[in-house]
Amino acid sequence: MKVLLFFLATTSMAFAQNCPEQIGKYGNGIQYQDMFCRIMVGADRKDSQSYRNLTFTDSGAIQVFSNFPGTTNSNSTGARVFYLFPKRTKKEIANTSESGLSLIHSSGATFNFDKTGRVSSPDMSIKVASDINSQNKSGIEIESYSKGIVIDIGYRMGSTPLTKKDGVVTVSDKNKKKCTMINSDLHRFVGGEAELIYKTNEALHGFLSKKCPGLDLSDLIKPMAQDLKVVKAPAQLGQAPSKDLSGAENDSKRERKPQVDELESLIKNLDSKSSQK
Repeated sequence: MKVLLFFLATTSMAFAQNCPEQIGKYGNGIQYQDMFCRIMVGADRKDSQSYRNLTFTDSGAIQVFSNFPGTTNSNSTGARVFYLFPKRTKKEIANTSESGLSLIHSSGATFNFDKTGRVSSPDMSIKVASDINSQNKSGIEIESYSKGIVIDIGYRMGSTPLTKKDGVVTVSDKNKKKCTMINSDLHRFVGGEAELIYKTNEALHGFLSKKCPGLDLSDLIKPMAQDLKVVKAPAQLGQAPSKDLSGAENDSKRERKPQVDELESLIKNLDSKSSQK
């Protein structure tokens, strides 16, 4: 069995205990998990070799992982990563029933999954391919977000595009105007992991207003009643809280965890827990 261990190999029990845990199934046996500080949904599962999984993280990232027939990870898996900004709330599973599942992204956008696992959203222009193969970049395309911007980190076979320093990144505003840059403009790389440099709405606005002056960035600074105030990284014992605008909005430890989530091992864990209930 082809398994990527980027995530499980470095996830400590202490880390996992800081986050809520919610696992279950809906519709046609579609699996979801709110574990390890991220929500993972098994979507569009055709069979044991052809499936897509979506992962939503505290940092605002959305990873689309796809698996298709092949002999190795490099020719049978791929990942596409997006961010949505501004951040307005905390991600959460909003509702689940036999007919589907809804979750709220940290931008406030709603994602709906029907009973077959197909994803849609009333808040954005999103395309979903029926096929799962190596040619369609995991088959999910977020073209624009009506209440902010989309950062498309790109697609990569066999690994996450987040760690490709010279990868092309495309930023799109709600009018579908675009601006390109390279991944190292947005991420710093520590120990083989990628970490967002501009984690708050204000910090990202300051960077993009200079890098991409033609984009509509008004939603990054527009005051909204439902917006959360910036939460600084918690203080360590004997240290003051972080005052850096580019600092984490959540626990800084959570932001530095690996970004590639291979769900096969996690789904085994889910099935095991479900069977014990």
